Amino acid sequence: FDTAAMEASAVAAGVLVWWYHRAILGETAVGRNEVRRVYEYLVAGIALIAAAGGVGTVLVALIEATTPGVDVGMTTMNTLLAAVTLLVVGSPVWWVFWGHIRSAVAAAPGAEVDSLVRRIYLIVLFGVAGIAAVVALLAVANTMFQDLVNSQISAVTLRSMRYGLGVLVATAAVSAYHGTIFRQDRGVAVPGRLPGPRSVVLVGATTPELDRAISHATGARVEVWGRLDDVPVPWDEAAVLAALAGHVGQDVLVIAEGPAPRVLVIDPSGRRSLSG
Repeated sequence: FDTAAMEASAVAAGVLVWWYHRAILGETAVGRNEVRRVYEYLVAGIALIAAAGGVGTVLVALIEATTPGVDVGMTTMNTLLAAVTLLVVGSPVWWVFWGHIRSAVAAAPGAEVDSLVRRIYLIVLFGVAGIAAVVALLAVANTMFQDLVNSQISAVTLRSMRYGLGVLVATAAVSAYHGTIFRQDRGVAVPGRLPGPRSVVLVGATTPELDRAISHATGARVEVWGRLDDVPVPWDEAAVLAALAGHVGQDVLVIAEGPAPRVLVIDPSGRRSLSG
């Protein structure tokens, strides 16, 4: 506890600054605006990183306690204490702020799901988790192959991979949970957005900005494939939207043919049968 005084002072100063600006935000905010969303998603994201780090560090401590090796730096007990600290600090903060966000989604799902802040949060979260997972997987594979080539596969190998495995477990948990959130968001009706298919492939003329217009109107993932075998029929955006209205949640191929486009329901994976 030699440095406890400085750490307590830093905590006190941080809490005071946080409380003051939180009060200012509460006084100036009218309803739920983007500033409040930035605040809540930012704090929730920071706390989530701490909690996920705690989950990964628990696995590290478990591997250290069950495999042979010499502790360099922190002992196994200190590793476990670090994990508990991250969980105790990060989990409650994330739970509180994510609870506020979930309440906002329940109160006005369309407005919250369509928020740019929420979409950026999910994209950045998946991006950071993906990069961390790839780096950790490379480190784990490198250690595994080195010991395999040298015929030294043992419990020591597992101990050498503990940090990479901890990162993989943490990122997998974060990605799995927020993957369900992302899928739920896609099923929420957004004001001003027509219910439409999951993905759309437009085959015909390469009209500028058509894919963005269709995607914005329906929320679907849209691609445009230009035809080279014939003079393509120009697209009619209103006719395309009308044709897509009856294919909610499906993957479709739209071919420009005459006044009304032809719509085919497809399976991009190629694994489903016609009856399924």
